[in-house]
Amino acid sequence: MNKDKRVTVRFTKKEYETLKNKSKAYGIENLSLYIRKKMLVDKDEYLSNASKIRKLYDHLAQLEMEFETIKNEAGLSEYDILGYEREFANIEEDLKNVK
Repeated sequence: MNKDKRVTVRFTKKEYETLKNKSKAYGIENLSLYIRKKMLVDKDEYLSNASKIRKLYDHLAQLEMEFETIKNEAGLSEYDILGYEREFANIEEDLKNVK
């Protein structure tokens, strides 16, 4: 998208700090992006969801790194992991049958 129009807005120091704090609270460091999203969508839910999705993605990335560390320390290959996954896929049903 070609952004060829510019808008200049003036804020007091307090207003600017409030704007920066709200933007950071939603995980958006770029003030222009925050203002555009806020103006076009005009729903805080969108910004809040984007922040939640970003946090979930970060958490998943951390879990993936931890999984890789465990896998490497255990000396397991991708083939081994897939085999275990297949073996344990029905473990809940198997446990019910044992009871």
